[in-house]
Amino acid sequence: MKKTYLITIVLLLLTLILTVSISVNAANIEIGYGSLNGDTTYIIEDKDRFKSLLEFPLNVNIVNLKFSNDNFELNLASSAADADAGTFYDTDWYRQEGNEESIYDEWDIYSESKSDLTAFILDCKLSLIPESIKDKDYKFNLGYKYQNFDFMIHDVIQWSSYYDDEDIFTSNGNVLDYEVDYHIPYIELETETVKDKYTTGFNIAISPFVNVYDRDDHLLRDKLAYITASGRAINIGSKYTYNINKNVSFNINFDLVNIYTEGKQIQKNYRGRVLFRDIDAVIKSQQLLFCTAIIVKF
Repeated sequence: MKKTYLITIVLLLLTLILTVSISVNAANIEIGYGSLNGDTTYIIEDKDRFKSLLEFPLNVNIVNLKFSNDNFELNLASSAADADAGTFYDTDWYRQEGNEESIYDEWDIYSESKSDLTAFILDCKLSLIPESIKDKDYKFNLGYKYQNFDFMIHDVIQWSSYYDDEDIFTSNGNVLDYEVDYHIPYIELETETVKDKYTTGFNIAISPFVNVYDRDDHLLRDKLAYITASGRAINIGSKYTYNINKNVSFNINFDLVNIYTEGKQIQKNYRGRVLFRDIDAVIKSQQLLFCTAIIVKF
């Protein structure tokens, strides 16, 4: 519901900015299609008891809509609803009482599941210091990126090292409902080089102030878990544009994103009773975004 409101507000803002920009003949609209690959992963650990690693895949196709002018850019990207994202992996290690070397030697419980993902990404930035040197344009940008990944995990197969790798649990239904939000304010250096009909661009963005919030609902275990984490991110990108004519261009974009955050997890049952709190947690993500697009200039 919150995501629906956010998308509505952004589209209204986009319409307003587009109307104003067209009136001064300074707007570009980019419509694209591409892919998102990678993972969003969380790790929780109590050094005296256990460690758990949950790897959620981010392998979906996306559609992209971008508005830009000389000083502002707004980019929206989304997958189809409940798209097949690949295989989800869940690995657990437990320390055996009296055996200080037991943990992390090998996994105790391991599972693989299918995953459905609805992905939504919003990215907006403002250029503060545009500068041209010879045939290169430089921009110093301030931006904000929001990412929402909403998973449904289902059809699990689980093994245990205690049972000689025999299947100990299978389920053909939904087993885990997981959602994570990344909030990434950033600073960015962007360059462009124009040669005849071709434009090449490079950008690097860094954020030391990433905030992440997630919600993990283990549907079969009467347990809700929440992580609040903070950390850093880096985004390296490149783009290649061919001007078909003065109003239409073809564009290829690549973006590589790396996010690392640390925080704490709290676990509750469905009645709100706290089961565990202050569990050490890491949320991290590696992402590769590829997109081809048509740009129309007004």
